[in-house]
Amino acid sequence: RKASELNPNLAGPYATLGTIAVDYEWRWRDAENLFRRAMALNPNHPFVHARYSRLLSLEGRHDDAVREAKLADMLSPVSTVIAGALGQSLFYARRYGEALEQFRKSLVLDPAYDSGRRSAVRTLALLGRFPEAWKEADALQPLSKRSPEYAALRVWVLAREGRTAEAKALANEAARASSISAAGALAALGDAEE
Repeated sequence: RKASELNPNLAGPYATLGTIAVDYEWRWRDAENLFRRAMALNPNHPFVHARYSRLLSLEGRHDDAVREAKLADMLSPVSTVIAGALGQSLFYARRYGEALEQFRKSLVLDPAYDSGRRSAVRTLALLGRFPEAWKEADALQPLSKRSPEYAALRVWVLAREGRTAEAKALANEAARASSISAAGALAALGDAEE
């Protein structure tokens, strides 16, 4: 807020405020206005388009989300994070083959990009390509493998693969992950209410 007060002509502060409004405050109308303000100030700011694409995906506006994410990728073709953002937009649009290509692109740009690798694991599991999914999971960084997020990912893949007993055995460890990861793991186990 202070940066936008000091210089109201910079796109970055508005994009950051939009991201906060989406991810932490769930004020999606305000976020859209902030992203639009940022794009008006700098229509070639890749981060703005990438973050706006996330909002559009969350709202179910998938074609618009993919368009924004592709624009971000065109503006910054060597950004690991932007390649991952395009992958996420494609994933939410259920265009899994294209999403996987983007996640793999992010891993070519940075093989240690664990977010892209976790997304590739989920995408491969959704495509029923479990041996590849496990290979990607095994390639995660050692620190990531010790996190509750990794346990939640394993629960999710095991459940998708039909290995329910193994998934349930890891469920308590996965519950220590982020709420969204734990929810995804529980949903994969068929525990919609929990």
